[in-house]
Amino acid sequence: MLIRKNTAHTLFSLPKLATNCFKYGVTIGFTGSVISRKVTNSLGIYKHYGIVYGFDEEGVFWIIENNVNGVECVTLKDFLSSEQLFEIDCLNNHSLSGDILNRAKERTSLIYHPKTNNCEHFKNYCLTGISESNQVVLTELVLECLIIYSEVKMLNSGIDPKKIEIIPNYRKLFGLEEIRNVQDSLNKLNERDT
Repeated sequence: MLIRKNTAHTLFSLPKLATNCFKYGVTIGFTGSVISRKVTNSLGIYKHYGIVYGFDEEGVFWIIENNVNGVECVTLKDFLSSEQLFEIDCLNNHSLSGDILNRAKERTSLIYHPKTNNCEHFKNYCLTGISESNQVVLTELVLECLIIYSEVKMLNSGIDPKKIEIIPNYRKLFGLEEIRNVQDSLNKLNERDT
């Protein structure tokens, strides 16, 4: 569970907004704009995403995010955590704000999962109605390449083919069990060589 310095709200008890419009640099944005920051200790590879809710009557800037606590509305300070820099992709059509908030509310019953329901899945679903994460796809692709490289390296190094049976365990560990075609090809190569 994440510890917050400020009060967090559910999407069914949101703070009252003074305005759903804000200025970011020279651009005007509305509720439903996307905010992002780097994920701490990820070498700048991953981003954490949220949806801008707006400024309340006390001037606090609120962000709706999906995290290990679930979907909640948090202050900008809590969203940023220990990071200082952030970016906002401003929504310039205020008529979309209601649909985006409604989609965010639809996600409140789902449990956070880094592979199947993370902050990027949440952001994309809120904006488009499609739950997807490019960060997950790229991570899986890199892991697939590393596993394939390891398999080929093991086969070419003269390691006993029976020891290669550990590879499916690596696939399972990283949730990549469905990658069978490479393993099958390697098994056929192994059979041919024996």
